[in-house]
Amino acid sequence: HIMPKDLPQNELIEFYNDLITLSEVNMVEITFNNSVDTTTFVVNNVNVPVEIFPLGINLVVQGSRAYIMKLVTNIESNSRLMNSIAFQITKKTQDDQKRTGGLGEYNSTINLFLYNWL
Repeated sequence: HIMPKDLPQNELIEFYNDLITLSEVNMVEITFNNSVDTTTFVVNNVNVPVEIFPLGINLVVQGSRAYIMKLVTNIESNSRLMNSIAFQITKKTQDDQKRTGGLGEYNSTINLFLYNWL
């Protein structure tokens, strides 16, 4: 569970959807980036062994600021090995709030790596 051997996208979508639902925000989009250059990949100044693969994941969610922060906390405290690399939160305009049917005052994009064994 911490660093699984296989990462089927349907299971990852379900995993992140569960975290998002637990955090009381709404998922807008999830994308995967398999094109991470692992030959030069370094975490905290330590070279990562070639047997470990970082899968890039981009989550876009909508909700209140407090619940988006709850999602970040849930990601960071999860037992799966993940590394947040970028986090952006922006307040929606009133027009955006009306257009999205009241799905929260904020948009957030979270970029992270989920690690697994090759």
